Amino acid sequence: MIISASTLNNQAFVIRITTTVCLGIGFNSSIAAWTGKTAALTVTGLGLYGIVQQAAESAERLRLQAPMYYHALHMQRLEMMYFLVEPTFMKAQAFDSDITEAIINMVK
Repeated sequence: MIISASTLNNQAFVIRITTTVCLGIGFNSSIAAWTGKTAALTVTGLGLYGIVQQAAESAERLRLQAPMYYHALHMQRLEMMYFLVEPTFMKAQAFDSDITEAIINMVK
């Protein structure tokens, strides 16, 4: 599993704030640790939900813009991975031109 630096920064921030609040209120350290872990899992879960949402929106755009390409990816269960290459495809105008021209534009 790949964890980005921003995810780690968010988790560290959440744990720091949670621990400070819990210790300031007078909770013991085990409750502060449990609360910090719970908060970190919540932040991670919301982050993953955002990635899944982005992938679904990208796949829907592909389905509308290039149904044949979407179908080919869908048959391999890869349509949700399209969001990883979508910026490159859009920059190269891959769906507005022939495949040779699109590949040349992607390499640039």
